[in-house]
Amino acid sequence: MRYAWTRSASRRACGGGPGQGSAGPASGFTLAARLVDEGRYETALPILRCVADQGHGYEIAQYLAGYSLLQLADHPATPDILRPEHRTEGFERLESAAAAGWGAAQAELVQAYWTVGSSEAVERGMFWASVYTRNTRDRAYGIDRIPDALEAQLEAAVSRDVREHVQAEATRFALEPLQARPLTPECSRLVQERRVRNAGGQRGQGRGPGGGRGIGGQFPGLGTEID
Repeated sequence: MRYAWTRSASRRACGGGPGQGSAGPASGFTLAARLVDEGRYETALPILRCVADQGHGYEIAQYLAGYSLLQLADHPATPDILRPEHRTEGFERLESAAAAGWGAAQAELVQAYWTVGSSEAVERGMFWASVYTRNTRDRAYGIDRIPDALEAQLEAAVSRDVREHVQAEATRFALEPLQARPLTPECSRLVQERRVRNAGGQRGQGRGPGGGRGIGGQFPGLGTEID
């Protein structure tokens, strides 16, 4: 089951939430994003984890890693024993990217929690929908990633008291920078290769994630290059 509802995951991810750093995704990210668009989540995931685990400035990779994990959790070829693990890690990565202000992750969580369908999940989805309405970066670009029909379904699924409580909680939302995790030896080599390449002057004009980078592949129609 795909949790996405508009465009491809990597294209939706560009132009994400506020608070992103200037480091940008690491080497291999463009390949991983294309693999996600092709539905090759298992191949993309190790790269995305390496990039995302560098922390602040890599929210787009954290989002795509979480998205990929949720897709794998429901993929017919995934062994049943791995599904809960994929689902748990997927939600954790999406939550951390959303908490860091990445709009695509916030919107993805709304749909994902609605798909889960429990009362607790629906309330959590409504929370992220309320937070997303205050995402100033997406609003500045005229982006609205949550379909009106889904918002209406969320509104109808809870009582007025619950809705008011969740909305009040959303007003207290504060950004939490994405935290770095210890890199595996394989990830460390990937990061080191990128640093060596950038030291040679190949990076060009560095900008934040989803904001136009030197040597990556361009996503058509978005004017966005990511390395």
